[in-house]
Amino acid sequence: MSLTASVVRRVLPNGLTLLVERDDSAPVIAAVAHVKAGYFDEPDDWVGISHVLEHMYFKGTPRWPAGHLARETQRLGGYLNAGTIYDKTVYYTVLPAAEGGGGGTLARAVALQADALMNAAQRLVADESSVVGKLGPEPLGEAFDPLEMRDTILDDPTGPVARRASFYFPFAARDPSFGVEDTNDWVDNTCMQGAGALLSTPTDVVRFGLAILEGRLLRAETLGTLQTPLELVSGESTGYGLGWFVREISIGPGSEPTMVFGHEGSSVGGTTSFVTLPEHGIVIAVTTNVSFAKSLATERELGAGARPFFRASSLSRVLANTFAQSGQPGQ
Repeated sequence: MSLTASVVRRVLPNGLTLLVERDDSAPVIAAVAHVKAGYFDEPDDWVGISHVLEHMYFKGTPRWPAGHLARETQRLGGYLNAGTIYDKTVYYTVLPAAEGGGGGTLARAVALQADALMNAAQRLVADESSVVGKLGPEPLGEAFDPLEMRDTILDDPTGPVARRASFYFPFAARDPSFGVEDTNDWVDNTCMQGAGALLSTPTDVVRFGLAILEGRLLRAETLGTLQTPLELVSGESTGYGLGWFVREISIGPGSEPTMVFGHEGSSVGGTTSFVTLPEHGIVIAVTTNVSFAKSLATERELGAGARPFFRASSLSRVLANTFAQSGQPGQ
C-alpha cells in the first residue's frame, strides 16, 4: 500500500495545494503550511532573509499584537513552531482534537496560521535582523558561568572566531561518507538558527548535562517530564520526553536495566550528541566539526545503527566498554 494512499489532495482556485490525512494514533490535529522558499532562493546580498521572514510570522498582525499567536495556541493546549531549510519554510500548529471528533480546533489552527502568514508585521524586520547583535558575551556569561561552562561562546557570523575548529560539510545527501569539504574560514549559521550558533567543547556539554542531573538548571517537575516518555493515545510509548529520547538499557552482563536520556543535533559544520545516565550520575558527550556526522565514527561506535544513541543495544555495548575500561563493569 502506498504511503500516500490515504492522503486527499486538492488544488484550490488560488493555487494553494491542500493535503489532508486522517491519523487516529493520537488525539491531536496538526496544521502545517509549506512555503516554497528557502535558502536556495536567496540572492547573495540577502543571505538569511528566509529565516528572518520566518520570524515575522510570530511578530503580530494588524489584528493581533506580537505574542498573541503563541499565547492563543498555548491557551488552546497546543504548540507551534516553524523552520527554514534549503528549499522551503514550514510553519506548524498542533492542538488537541475537539471532543466528539469535531473540526473546531482544526478550523482555529488554520485561522491563526492564515492571519500570521498573510498579514505578518514586516515593520519589525530591522529589529529581527539584528538579533545576533543582541546576544553578546554578557548574557552568555550570566547563563553559563554558574555551570562552569567557560568555553561556550556565541559564534560570529561576520568573521572567524579564535580557537574555533575548521568546519566541514558533506558533499551530498547529508552523508559524510560521500566526502566532506571545508566550509571556509567562517560560517553564518543564522540562516538555520535565527540567533546564530553556540561554539562549545565536549567538557562544557558534559557540564551542561551534569547541571541538568543535579537540579541546577531545571526544576524538579520539568526534569521529571523530560525523563518520562510521552505516550500515544494507543498507550504506545513515543520514546521521547519533551523532545529528548528516553530509553532503558543494560550496561553489563546481569546488570539491571538503567534509564538513559539525551539529545543530538547538527548544524553547518558541526554535530553534537550527548547522553545521560541519571542513576549513575554520568554524562557522555560526543562533538565533531563535521555536519551530520552520525554517518561516520559516532555511528560506527554505536554499532552502525540508523541514528546514534537511538539503538539501545548498540549504546549498551558502548557503555559496557566504558565501564569496563574504568574498572566498574555493570555499575
